[in-house]
Amino acid sequence: MFAGGRTMSSQAWIGIGGAAFGIGLLLLAIWRGFTISRISLFGTLELNLPSPIGVSPQRRTLLPALVMLIVGTAAIGIGFYYNLFPVQQSVAITATRSVQDNGQTTSQTSFKAVNVTFVNKTAQPVKLYWINFDGGEVYNSSIAPSSSANVDTYAGHLWVVKTDSGVELLRYVARAS
Repeated sequence: MFAGGRTMSSQAWIGIGGAAFGIGLLLLAIWRGFTISRISLFGTLELNLPSPIGVSPQRRTLLPALVMLIVGTAAIGIGFYYNLFPVQQSVAITATRSVQDNGQTTSQTSFKAVNVTFVNKTAQPVKLYWINFDGGEVYNSSIAPSSSANVDTYAGHLWVVKTDSGVELLRYVARAS
């Protein structure tokens, strides 16, 4: 957790893990020593160096290399864990209008998976809509009285619940935590 109760997103964990893992591989190469005599960029641009660049083995880089490889692997694992096991949320739909949208009018792009259960506590069927990135309504499902609908979505996505006659009962934004 960070200040204000915010956590890092799965993309941040994967990015940090990838960087740490890359540094670990570089340190491992330095530990072994290497020589560069040719540079190739995606097999299209090749540059033969007039004299090879050699890096002699640096034996003190083994421990930092292993630490960075382990930290990188762990951070990548945490990032994938956050995507594989979404945050669970439950929202009650009542006859009284409820707004939990932070003023949003469209869904926001996110990669943090969230599972939301919309529970209809009214005496009438309601319709569930996802509000897309342009602010348009996309019909999802109808929820009978005393029933629920389970939706796999993402943090920052806006959902609206309306009666059959079009009266808005709920505006809800899925949260990351």
